[in-house]
Amino acid sequence: MKGLEELGLLKLDFLGRRNLTVIDKTLKLIEESGKKIDIEKVPLDDPKVYSLFAKGLTIGVFQFESSGMREFLKKLKPTAI
Repeated sequence: MKGLEELGLLKLDFLGRRNLTVIDKTLKLIEESGKKIDIEKVPLDDPKVYSLFAKGLTIGVFQFESSGMREFLKKLKPTAI
């Protein structure tokens, strides 16, 4: 990445864009079902979420689904960002 930037080339993060699109479509589907989620109000300190991370149960979570990352999370046992 840094080498590309030093050459003056543009680096595009298509994985991030893809995931933002998935989140947007998911929110729209939820809204179509009659419910509304304000993404700005989703808590970042939910203990249940950290419990799942500490168990390595992160398949489908961007940047946390590889086997190496899941093993690391099991050892780290995160309780906060």
